[in-house]
Amino acid sequence: MSNKKIIKENLKHFIEPHPDFTGTEEEIFTPVKRYTIKFWVEGGLEISGDHGTMEINYNSGDLLVLAVRGQPMERIIRIPWKRVVAFELLVKKNSGFNTANLIYLTPESRN
Repeated sequence: MSNKKIIKENLKHFIEPHPDFTGTEEEIFTPVKRYTIKFWVEGGLEISGDHGTMEINYNSGDLLVLAVRGQPMERIIRIPWKRVVAFELLVKKNSGFNTANLIYLTPESRN
């Protein structure tokens, strides 16, 4: 399975369609409100954002396009899928979510 498919499959539970692109053909998502998502990329690059400030764009077949909007700087980063190492979920304080409810599923345990 390709890196793109693995990341997209595991990330889908923690993102939702970005409200600014509702009703369009675009595949652009944002983290759900209780999470900050941090992407780890080869070379030690870390890109993080949360609901409304991060756009996760799946429109390019070979690239993961991340836009981080906010003050004082806005960034758009285009990353080849094969260079994405992992993503990390950071639970916001006072979100009412208990991290003990998270489990890790290995590919072998999904059957």
